[in-house]
Amino acid sequence: MRIFLLGATGRTGKYVLNFSLLMGHQVTALVRDPARLDRILPDLRVVTGSPENATDIQEGMRNCDAVIVTLNNLSRSEGGGGQAPFLIANSVRNCLSAMARRGPDRIAVMSMLGVGDSLEYAPAAIRGMIGSAEFKGLFADHEATDMLLRESAVNWTAARAVALCDNGPLKDLVVTYGGTPRPAPTISRRHAAKFLVECLDDKNYFKKSPVISER
Repeated sequence: MRIFLLGATGRTGKYVLNFSLLMGHQVTALVRDPARLDRILPDLRVVTGSPENATDIQEGMRNCDAVIVTLNNLSRSEGGGGQAPFLIANSVRNCLSAMARRGPDRIAVMSMLGVGDSLEYAPAAIRGMIGSAEFKGLFADHEATDMLLRESAVNWTAARAVALCDNGPLKDLVVTYGGTPRPAPTISRRHAAKFLVECLDDKNYFKKSPVISER
């Protein structure tokens, strides 16, 4: 599979890149600064540009079969850092527009617990974050992205991750819908990345928003 990746230099995106290549996929990474990629491999194509630039998205998506988005507008390493209030939604909108013209119909987007109907069973800490000045914009961005995906004709997955952590071995994946089973508190970035790559081929996740955690 030829994967178009947004967020390849980020804390989760770097694992998506690694898993994709290890699984034999070809990857096109759209990045603002190619120097942030720590390695160049035969199956990795690097395109310099911005995810908010529709022309850059169209060029990067050329000949690709699927899209993965791991952008985070709170992180400068992933193209955000407060520079674009709706970085994720704007970027996904550009992807959906290019997908409508170029043919790929599969996209997986990293979302978060508390978005959409998952707010109903989010813990109090998450509910408190949503109203905070620091995270209010991030949740609004994810909500807008969720709406764009649901209104599109493509086969999308919005993986709503619980709190992301960086350490430890992979544990058992927990996939939650409607609060059942109850999600665990955390998931490693490596496991979230693995899920994003593997779900591309799994029709069980088409047009769905699973909450992902591990225990």
